[in-house]
Amino acid sequence: MSSIITAEKSIYIDKDLEVVWNIISDVNSWGKWNPSIDHAVLYGQFEKGSKLKLVSGKWDFDCVIGGINEGKNLAIFCKTMGLVVNLDWDLKIKSPNSEIKLIVSAEGFLVSLIRKRTMELVDGILESTLTSLKFRAEKVPES
Repeated sequence: MSSIITAEKSIYIDKDLEVVWNIISDVNSWGKWNPSIDHAVLYGQFEKGSKLKLVSGKWDFDCVIGGINEGKNLAIFCKTMGLVVNLDWDLKIKSPNSEIKLIVSAEGFLVSLIRKRTMELVDGILESTLTSLKFRAEKVPES
């Protein structure tokens, strides 16, 4: 049995991509709108190679931004004891909305040990993250 799981979810947000991108790129505010993240800190600028720390419940992730295509894609690679997680954000215009897709892959011995439970957790995190992002973005007043 593979020790890698992958899950993806998409959501349509009734805002321009710029609004959504501004929320996603403000890493230090993730804990304010995302119930899956207790605390997030970006060390330095929001650019490829920058490091960040994500705290989610009992999990403490050390992460690095693997790639950015401003307003379109963001890849983040995270590690914690027994688990490696990749987060890939994909943003597209689907007139009149923005389509946001989040793909998460996880691997490591914890996935091997508790595969089904890990998949359930990842699915729940994807759902709550995208729903919360939609709620946050759609609250932003029109300019």
